[in-house]
Formats: sequence, structure tokens, C-alpha cells
Amino acid sequence: GNPNRFAEFDVGQAVAHLSVQAESLGLAVHQMGGFSADKIVDAFALADKNLKPCSVFAIGYPGDAADLSEELRAKEEA
Repeated sequence: GNPNRFAEFDVGQAVAHLSVQAESLGLAVHQMGGFSADKIVDAFALADKNLKPCSVFAIGYPGDAADLSEELRAKEEA
């Protein structure tokens, strides 16, 4: 029930280490800053658990840039 003033710092450190480990395993990590915390709270019923989303990321194996549209391929290869 007590706020943890180091929680967001700890999450940042955890995601940084996860990113390094993922890259070493051939995975890609994409962090996203433009997410709706309210929508996440609703989708996962977090309000009742007193949890606050502070980081969102996707992780997976990279695809082939050739499969992208011309516009997205140009961004990917830039």
C-alpha cells in the first residue's frame, strides 16, 4: 500500500537489460511511449489491483523488410 518512488526507475533498468538480452538472442525490442495508460488499465482490469502502466514494449523476431510496403521499408532501412 505504500508508493515505491523507485518503481519507474526499476522498470527502466529491467527493460534496458531485457533489451540487451533479447538482442543477444536475435530478438528485437520496440519500446512505445505513445500508449494510453487508461485503455491498458481498462483492458486488463488493473484499477482494482491499484496498478499503473508505465512501460509498453513489443518483443519478437525481426521480420523481412522486403515484406513491408515501400513507405515502411524506406523507414526501416533508413
